[in-house]
Amino acid sequence: MAALKSKNLEKTQKVKQRYYCQNPECPTQTFMLDYTYKAYEPGIKEKIDELSTQVLAEFDSEVRFCTLAATGDINKGLEILDKLDEHFSKS
Repeated sequence: MAALKSKNLEKTQKVKQRYYCQNPECPTQTFMLDYTYKAYEPGIKEKIDELSTQVLAEFDSEVRFCTLAATGDINKGLEILDKLDEHFSKS
């Protein structure tokens, strides 16, 4: 990655310093080092995507367990519980 080249651009209304990126490979032209709202920081959208994917996967496992338990397949249901226990004991 190329060295970050920037110059002072302006101050926002809340006196937050904004910089102009002089690197042509930058995805945005301006950036701030200190954000007022954490939701605007780079990488937050990726974290939200990752967490929502994990939640959906866990919900899917729970639904499969309930379905197998309702149909009376105890061994399959216990296998899913064991997999869930392994997953949550690692984190």
